[in-house]
Amino acid sequence: MLQTICIIPNEQTFPTDIGLIAENLLYYKQVIIIVGTDTLPKLLKNCDIEILQELITRKLLRICICENFIGVFSQQTQSGITINDVTSFSVPELTTEEFVFNGIFKSSGRRGYSKRATQKLLPFVESIKYDDEVCDMVREDLCEHSFIKSAILNTIQFYIPDVNLTINQIQYEWVKNNSGLGYLFNTNLDYEKINKLIPNNPSGNIINPTNLIGNILHTRGDMHLASTFNAEITTTAINTSLMKLKFKQIYENTTKHIDEIFQFNDFVLSNGFAIREAINSGDKEFKDFIEILNKADKFKSWLDKIDGDKSIIKEYHEAVTRETWVDKLPSKSVRWSLFTGVGLLLDISLAGGLGTAIGIGVSFSDTFLLDKLLKGWKPNVFVEKDLKKIITK
Repeated sequence: MLQTICIIPNEQTFPTDIGLIAENLLYYKQVIIIVGTDTLPKLLKNCDIEILQELITRKLLRICICENFIGVFSQQTQSGITINDVTSFSVPELTTEEFVFNGIFKSSGRRGYSKRATQKLLPFVESIKYDDEVCDMVREDLCEHSFIKSAILNTIQFYIPDVNLTINQIQYEWVKNNSGLGYLFNTNLDYEKINKLIPNNPSGNIINPTNLIGNILHTRGDMHLASTFNAEITTTAINTSLMKLKFKQIYENTTKHIDEIFQFNDFVLSNGFAIREAINSGDKEFKDFIEILNKADKFKSWLDKIDGDKSIIKEYHEAVTRETWVDKLPSKSVRWSLFTGVGLLLDISLAGGLGTAIGIGVSFSDTFLLDKLLKGWKPNVFVEKDLKKIITK
């Protein structure tokens, strides 16, 4: 726990700001940022390139840019039927260098400076990509009717916590279109009625097949990237809840430990400080935070012992922030959601590994996650804010 974390932004619902990065840098030995189109401009408005270079050189920070994208493809046939599919694609002309330049230019508005700054930052930026199998994994997820019906209900409950709807009332099927191109995402949901119940929904179209499929797609993409780095994760609230639901499904399909309840246990640091808020508001600059990081270096070895004793988190936090500007900030709770699937891993390892898992009906896409778990990946979540309790019992 608290070794490496992967921050995966969403420009609309989970933009990555400099304050969030600061909080993650305090609690983790290394922070990996998957940079979106708006991430670099936000970082560079509050942080000099030289500071980013220093953090990367000290192996506290990694900045990664995806060479490809994943998305939902929807279109109407001549008969008026909407067909859907998931796809990965790249933009050949959008090189890593061009991506970095666009981000710096969006921040500075100065072309010459942006070209020079790009050359300074480019050697410190890594390129990654989604594997080709990710879309196939999502198609398998979409065939898991029980999982998707739970995911649909979770998503609706996120926006409408007191909605009068149960899983048994949801009808769903994912059907190959007769033309062979795309799939039909069929439900009995009244999307118009549901969207009218969602407050602050100016588009009136938050809940629709494209977005529901997109949530499944990006949740799978988040897990893929985080597990590739063997990192914990912080991502959107929706994707976090669907990730928990996916692991719950895998657990129920595989474990023989009927007396063990699968869950993500919350750990709350109740005496944390509002570091993110102070930096984002401008009360403190990011460069002021560097002195805190320098002090934290002396105590980072404590993080190796946390799995056996969560109280070390509190001791670490107090030692790092004591007699600094941080301990004068307003207090706030800091929350982690910790994976507890011991019975799941024990059953899989003792029963002959992944081959046995496939034999009892676990999909190929889920064996990818099981393999990562057996190799030591712990999908703990650094919770950006309190999540609504929307995991369906």
